[in-house]
Amino acid sequence: MANKNNAKAKDIALRLDYEFYNHKGKWLDREAVTFYRKQMQDIYDDGQNNGKFRALREEMQKEYGLTEIETTNLLRGFHTGDYLLKYDRIKNMTPYREELESVDGDINLIMEEMSKLTRADRIAYRKKRMKG
Repeated sequence: MANKNNAKAKDIALRLDYEFYNHKGKWLDREAVTFYRKQMQDIYDDGQNNGKFRALREEMQKEYGLTEIETTNLLRGFHTGDYLLKYDRIKNMTPYREELESVDGDINLIMEEMSKLTRADRIAYRKKRMKG
């Protein structure tokens, strides 16, 4: 049982490590969303993806390392809490509840496995992510 939990914990640790180190840009927070939403309201033109909207979306996307759909949704006020939670989890390397339950709630086991990750582990995980 312990070996099975260790393997699960290592998989979780690899995912957390991958997401954290793959993030590009600043960390998203409520103040940033509010700032960009205010700018969006200033240029709002019947919800069309006009030049000003596109430029604002691209600026936010690049600055915070977001996807196009995430940025579009944030600027339009959709799913803000979900995206803030997502990037807070990545920033703080927080596992999902289901992942914790899969290792019997032992966060220390995940952190222990994270401290053991080698460069080879990280490279193999990245290759696996790129394939599938």
